[in-house]
Amino acid sequence: MVDFLMGKQVYISAITELELFGKQNMTDKEISIMNELVESCFVFDLYPDIKQLVKQLKRKYGIKLPDAIIAATAI
Repeated sequence: MVDFLMGKQVYISAITELELFGKQNMTDKEISIMNELVESCFVFDLYPDIKQLVKQLKRKYGIKLPDAIIAATAI
């Protein structure tokens, strides 16, 4: 992990986790690095409060679903 993140808890959304593995033709080494990265993070699942905020963000701003999920998780 990047030095400035060492010793800190990193939070990501479930969508971010899935997007990290979305690159085609990933090598076994790249997959291993991504797994290590994700395992070091706290992954937010799609809890009811996050889903409600996703709905509001999509209606208000018309953003794509994955972006709305990431934004709602960050909020």
